[in-house]
Amino acid sequence: DIRRFLEYAERLCAVKSKETKLKTIRENRGLSQSQLAECSGVSLRSIQMYEQRVNDIDKALEYAFKALENCEKFSGDDNSRIAYINNYIGMLYEDMDVLIEAEDHYSLALDMWRYNVGDNHVFVAEASKNLGLLWRKMKDYVKAEKYLLDAFNILHTSNISGDDNLALAYSALGKNYALMGDYIRAEEYYQKSLKIRQELLEPNDERIKLVEKRIEELKNRN
Repeated sequence: DIRRFLEYAERLCAVKSKETKLKTIRENRGLSQSQLAECSGVSLRSIQMYEQRVNDIDKALEYAFKALENCEKFSGDDNSRIAYINNYIGMLYEDMDVLIEAEDHYSLALDMWRYNVGDNHVFVAEASKNLGLLWRKMKDYVKAEKYLLDAFNILHTSNISGDDNLALAYSALGKNYALMGDYIRAEEYYQKSLKIRQELLEPNDERIKLVEKRIEELKNRN
């Protein structure tokens, strides 16, 4: 009847209006849609259509694996592009909560980037951060700490201060330590993240408010 149809339509609209996890994952990694498209080899339009739920996850994976297949044919000795695509596929699997597959592709990306650019490149930091956040999602905070520290050490020694990557690394470690129950270190890293963001961003930026909220939550945990 009409009532049931309207209820169904309302549920459908709610699903369509809900942001994909990929958008959240992408933003947590500090990537724009254009940057993700450029580094993954998947078209910007494909990423936009998936995030807007015009395309489903199966279609997004199809495009990604097609790009991977083409890249593997023509990349020669340089597999940097293959690493990028594996990183993107990992993000899609993380969106699906197929976390073991996500871990496999993030690990492939990490190994390839280490082979191509060495252990101390920002690409290696990106893959390490992805693995750290993934292991945190799987509640293995010790493994998460290892990868997040790897990412942080690369970014810190690279003196990257012109973007939000170092602040993201501080914040990720802060949250991981909070989940481990090490609240002193958690606040220490949150404060460092806050300091960088206050220097880089406008006072009302949501990223500043988020770190301030986490610091406040630590102080009020009892």
